[in-house]
Amino acid sequence: MMMMKRWDLKFIVNLLRVFCLYHYVPLVVAVCVTYRCPCHCGMCRQVQRDLRRDLQRDLHELSLQEIEQLFNYLKKRGTKFLHLTGGEPLMRRDLKEILILARKCRFYITLQTSGVDPYGIFSETLPYVDHYFLSIDGVKSIHDSNRGEGAYQHTLELITMLKSAKKKIKLCCAYGEYNKASLPHLLNLSQGLQVPIKFTPIVLGRHNKNEINKYYAPTAETINEVVNHLLKAKKNNPFISSSKEALLNFQRKSLRGRKSCNYCYLKILPSGIAQRCSLIDENSDSSVQLKLETYQSFINSLKNMPLTQCENPVLNCSELSNFLQFKINWIIKTLKDL
Repeated sequence: MMMMKRWDLKFIVNLLRVFCLYHYVPLVVAVCVTYRCPCHCGMCRQVQRDLRRDLQRDLHELSLQEIEQLFNYLKKRGTKFLHLTGGEPLMRRDLKEILILARKCRFYITLQTSGVDPYGIFSETLPYVDHYFLSIDGVKSIHDSNRGEGAYQHTLELITMLKSAKKKIKLCCAYGEYNKASLPHLLNLSQGLQVPIKFTPIVLGRHNKNEINKYYAPTAETINEVVNHLLKAKKNNPFISSSKEALLNFQRKSLRGRKSCNYCYLKILPSGIAQRCSLIDENSDSSVQLKLETYQSFINSLKNMPLTQCENPVLNCSELSNFLQFKINWIIKTLKDL
């Protein structure tokens, strides 16, 4: 299947609309297709949502018909990059059908997954996904404690399969106090497999207990330690995907207000709630329920979505985070890396 052209005229025009005229065009859209997940990662925001038993709004997931309407509206509005996430997207038995709808809209499709595949549908995604983001938590014992016995070995097998299929892959590690010692192992693994890896600090919701925060969330000292290690390792390891600028951002040494989140990014939750930031709570005043009856009702929903002030400006929360830095040279680098 032919790869979509990223630098078509419409996309360039929309880039100019966003970065020169400050018009809202959701160039990058992350769609959380489900909160369901077979894993039990303690640092995960979805797990913490379960612990709070605040599930009433999470029971409904957009139907295939609603997703088709949503994708068509996004295409019409100018979306170019679609990031499918969860929960675990493989928990949706109709994931293949969702991907087919996305491909019809000619999105560049990325899939965030742990690879844990209870229904055996991972191979069905291969014809449609452009870039896979595989979660990895640390050495085998740590990864398996989160994802289940044998999950680490299964991830390695998936990487072999994806490389054979000539698919783009990126390993993603959310680090904190509990797994920071795994950093050298993961760097060696990435370099040995010749697969890029990205490290981001764990972000926990405000509802988390203090003892959970201390176990998972990295301290400022840990962030500095990890960033310095990665900056040094980048000199000899080309598979560390985070740019120097992004890493310095984690240390607040190259910090910019990410107002561009308000103009080119959109996060959509399983029930059709939309927000301009991945990190705000779905019950926030900054979230709106999308109206999918008509294109105009969809646009009106977006217009009603308040502007947000980033509460975690140190974090690159999007998989296409360079878009959110409002730096055109970073955007070009991101596009080249895809």
